[in-house]
Amino acid sequence: IVIHKANYVSNEFIEEHGRLGRSWGCPALPAKLSTEIIKVISNGRCLFIYGDDSEYLKKSAYISKNSVED
Repeated sequence: IVIHKANYVSNEFIEEHGRLGRSWGCPALPAKLSTEIIKVISNGRCLFIYGDDSEYLKKSAYISKNSVED
């Protein structure tokens, strides 16, 4: 997974196209903020990236209360 800056992550892109741009699976950051954000999350950080999906919530072993062993 590559986290990178992208010109399609901006208010200007949204205004022109009526939506935020899309990457091919990589987390994309606003170009102006990318260096600072990447510096903060580097060196062993873990990102949990989630879209509002009720099926994922029902089935995920990472979120399910039943998946945690006592």
